[in-house]
Amino acid sequence: MRRMQRFAAALMLTAALSFSASARGAAPRGSARIGGTFLQLVAQHGDWKPENWRDLFGQFRQIGVSQLVVQWTLYEDTAFFTTKSYKQVNAPPLETILRLADEHKVRVVLGLAHDPGFWLKIRRDPALVEVYLRRLRLRSQDLAREILPLAATHASFAGWYIPQEIEDTSWRDREPRQILFDHLRDLARGLHEISPGKEVAISGFSNAHSDPRAFEEFWTAMLGKAEVDVVLFQDGVGAQKLSLDYVDLYLTAIRKAVVGRSKKLQVVVEIFRQTDGPPLRETGTFKAVPAPLERIDRQVEIAAKYSSLPVVAFSIPEYMSPFGGAEAGKLYQAYVAP
Repeated sequence: MRRMQRFAAALMLTAALSFSASARGAAPRGSARIGGTFLQLVAQHGDWKPENWRDLFGQFRQIGVSQLVVQWTLYEDTAFFTTKSYKQVNAPPLETILRLADEHKVRVVLGLAHDPGFWLKIRRDPALVEVYLRRLRLRSQDLAREILPLAATHASFAGWYIPQEIEDTSWRDREPRQILFDHLRDLARGLHEISPGKEVAISGFSNAHSDPRAFEEFWTAMLGKAEVDVVLFQDGVGAQKLSLDYVDLYLTAIRKAVVGRSKKLQVVVEIFRQTDGPPLRETGTFKAVPAPLERIDRQVEIAAKYSSLPVVAFSIPEYMSPFGGAEAGKLYQAYVAP
C-alpha cells in the first residue's frame, strides 16, 4: 500500500511539472533525433521491386536511420527469405534488405519466429505454456541456423531480435515468471552459441499495471537469468499504455534494471496514434494513424535521456514514409525539413 501511495504521489508531481512546462508554450525542436526503426515485414513486401526498397532506404538516410530492427523473418509459416523449409513470399526481401543496409552503413538486427497467437497461448495453464515456449524456442534457434549463412556474408548483420514482447501483466505469478526466465535464458544462450559475437535483443513495455519499483524488480530478476545484450523499451505513448507525463518514471525503472545487469538500453518511440483495437477497446482490429510531429519530438527528447543506443521509431515505413500513405508522407516531409 505504501509503495502505491509513493507511486501516486510521483505521478502527481510528474503531471504537475508537465503542466507547468506546457503552460509556458511548446518548446522548439531539440537536438535529439530518431536513429533507428523497426521494419514489420508483411506478405505485400514480397511484391516490392528493388527500386521500392532503394527508395525506402533513401528515406531512412534522410531521417538519419543507422539501425534497422527487422521485427521477424518468419511470420507464422510465411518466410521472408529464400527457403525450402517454409512457405515464402513471392520475392523474399531479406537479402535485398541486408545488401542495401551494407551500402547505407545501417546495422541490422534480425527478428526470428513470430507466432501471432502468442498472447493467447501464454494465458493457458503453466505446463502448457512451458511446452509452447520450448517449441517456439527451438523453432527460433533452427531459424537462426538457417538464416546465418546468408546473414553472415553481410557487414550490416549485427545480431538477433526475439519478437515476443515482455510486459508487466502476463508474468506476475511465480510459476509463469520462472518459465519465462528459463525460456529466455536458454533461447539467448542458444543464439550466442549459433553466432558468437552477435548481440541478442528483446523488447518490452509497461501496461502501467505495476508501479515502477515493481517493474524494475521484475526486469532486474529476468535480466539476471536472460543472457541478452540489449533491451528495447517501448514508450507505449502511441498505444496509450503510458502517457507522456509518466514515461520518465518507467524509463528510470527500466534503466536501473538494465544498467544494473550490465546490459544496454534502447528506447523505442511509438510514432503513431492508435485509433482502434485493444487496449483502447476490448475487441476490434488494431488501427493507427501517424502521430503529430510535436508529440514525436517530445517523445524523442525524453527517450534520448535514457537510451544508450540510437532512439528507435516504431515504425517509419508505416507512419513516417510516403510508403505509409498521404499522412505518413506529410510527416516524413515535416520531419526531414530543415
